Amino acid sequence: MGERVPVVLSADRNFALQLATTLASLDAVTSGPDVQRVYVLADGYDAELERRVAAGRSEWIRLTWVDVADRLVDDLPTNFHISRASYTRLFLASLLPPELDRVLYLDCDLLLCRPITELAGADLHGHTIGAVVDFSAPRIALPDALLGWRSLGLDGRLPYFNAGVLVIDLARWRALGLEQRLRDHVRDHRELLRWHDQDALNACAAGDIEELAPIWNVQVMRRLGRYSGPAFALYPRAVLEDAFDRPAIAHFGGYDKPWHATMPSSPLVDEWRRLAGTTALSELLDVESVKAKLRLRTRLVRRRVRTAARVVRRGE
Repeated sequence: MGERVPVVLSADRNFALQLATTLASLDAVTSGPDVQRVYVLADGYDAELERRVAAGRSEWIRLTWVDVADRLVDDLPTNFHISRASYTRLFLASLLPPELDRVLYLDCDLLLCRPITELAGADLHGHTIGAVVDFSAPRIALPDALLGWRSLGLDGRLPYFNAGVLVIDLARWRALGLEQRLRDHVRDHRELLRWHDQDALNACAAGDIEELAPIWNVQVMRRLGRYSGPAFALYPRAVLEDAFDRPAIAHFGGYDKPWHATMPSSPLVDEWRRLAGTTALSELLDVESVKAKLRLRTRLVRRRVRTAARVVRRGE
């Protein structure tokens, strides 16, 4: 019995259902006998919650819990959509065992639709990270991409990547001292972190990220048309049609999520909700709640008002 490239997930206790559903999705596309080690970077989990998250998983899905509650600072730029747990991907080199040379980092708002062995073993051609471009802003200089790219001395023509799916050469990451550079960037450039840790990664690893095929991170957003938007000028139509029709990984980006009442039904959303219903935390899924829908809409309106105010202040 061998072991696959380890998977890394990160979530605070408020994301326990999403973590459990991601594990169920991984389990559904993974078969034995080879072990799939999963490192869970957990913020605020007790033994009972860990047990419920892991309940029902196959014997070849082996979880290693890493308590990060005391290893993350509170003074990190966050919002209702992004918690401090999201920043753990920046600190993998110090949070994970030193003998790990490669890992596959996955967000917990994903649906895995096929085995990930090919992705985990992707040729990075000497780069530190492998990722898919951000569909909404595939180049650094685009308005919705990286703030302050000129002041950081970056080439605006470089790709801007989505950080939800990352193949990481941890050995190279350590050798380059990337973690310290990321820490320094978060400390020194808080005002530039519109998209939080994703911006830090794109700034500090610019030119050292291998672009992966779109199928490995198909960013499904309710308000983004299937074949429209900035990214869709970069690929042949057939490539995108294949990605959306047969995604290897569907990523529910943006503010609408499958666990929100505001997310309309679709085959991918329905499958995510079905998997959530098989977990030991299924009672937390309440997409029919009118109150939940109203609360989310209120939060989204407040978010848009704050964004508009920031744009006016900065003259963006």
